Amino acid sequence: MRTSLPKTYTFIAVSSLILLMACALLRPISRPRTGPMGIATTTPTALPMLAGSTTPLPGEARYTFHINFLMDESVTCSAGSQCDNAYIPRMVLYFLGDLNVISNGSANGEGTIFFTGVDACKTIMPDISSCRVGSVSGGKFAISGRMQGDKLEITMRLTEMPKLAVTMTSQHPSGPVTIPLDMTYQEEMKHVFTNAGIFDVLVQVAPAISTNNSAAYFEGTFTFGDARTLHGYGGMFFIPSDNQLPEEYKP
Repeated sequence: MRTSLPKTYTFIAVSSLILLMACALLRPISRPRTGPMGIATTTPTALPMLAGSTTPLPGEARYTFHINFLMDESVTCSAGSQCDNAYIPRMVLYFLGDLNVISNGSANGEGTIFFTGVDACKTIMPDISSCRVGSVSGGKFAISGRMQGDKLEITMRLTEMPKLAVTMTSQHPSGPVTIPLDMTYQEEMKHVFTNAGIFDVLVQVAPAISTNNSAAYFEGTFTFGDARTLHGYGGMFFIPSDNQLPEEYKP
């Protein structure tokens, strides 16, 4: 004959079992946090588009070039006439440009222009006239463009003209007469730059460091007043950024 538990004990046992099951259902389940796409992670995941990078982007580069631009000048008189005029047989301008190409291919930079040589000024009739270069000052230009494959397409824009302070003095019965030629040389050089295609012209070059072959060649001539002719020419060469610069001319 089986002996059964008292009803009171049976009720307590069943109640305890139900309470334990309820606690188990209410306890939070321990699991790893998930990041994007349900991938398990134990730390917060930054969004890729917000994550910073200290690694240089590919395609960035810096280039330096120079142009030795030689200019020669001559003056003439109309056939059968006698005249006097001043001229500088030879001048040398040095263009130095620096530009950066960023990862999207765009290029920007700037450059300076200064005289490295200026011959003594002369006149057609040196027995009654003379001329002199009083001072010189440099100029500036801006560079913009784009990298296309292994070629650079750049445009240079003149932002400040180099200047020559030149005066011509002639002897007259009433005394010496001095004429400034500063604006004359400004006009002559500006037109030679334009005719040579240096500024405001798209130029395609290979940015390879070279000492034997020019990346681009510029040449132009301008005749002012049918009497004064200025001619200039020079090549563009890419050079190391720490290349030694020539000395600036000082009158």
